[in-house]
Amino acid sequence: MQETVVRIGTDSIVVASASQTSCELHGETVILEFDKGAYFGLDDIGTVIWQLLQSPRPVRALCQTIVEQYEVDPVVCEHDIVRLLEQLHAERLVEVRNPTT
Repeated sequence: MQETVVRIGTDSIVVASASQTSCELHGETVILEFDKGAYFGLDDIGTVIWQLLQSPRPVRALCQTIVEQYEVDPVVCEHDIVRLLEQLHAERLVEVRNPTT
């Protein structure tokens, strides 16, 4: 079965998947993906993003929040967040809803 490639852009809406559970531990987040039984970890900035992903929001809003809280170039921030979201999506930890769907 071939998996459909999902393009993530700044207008994409992302949200944490229902097939996981997570907890914060010493400023970092540990996520358990139920189907795989695998654990994943996020650093402090990843934890901020994960907290924001508990409700659906556009990638653009995630980037804006991180740029406001941390000293980071907006272009670099967007690139890094999209890359993180692609990794989380590949592990089935987030759902992506493109504005056209």
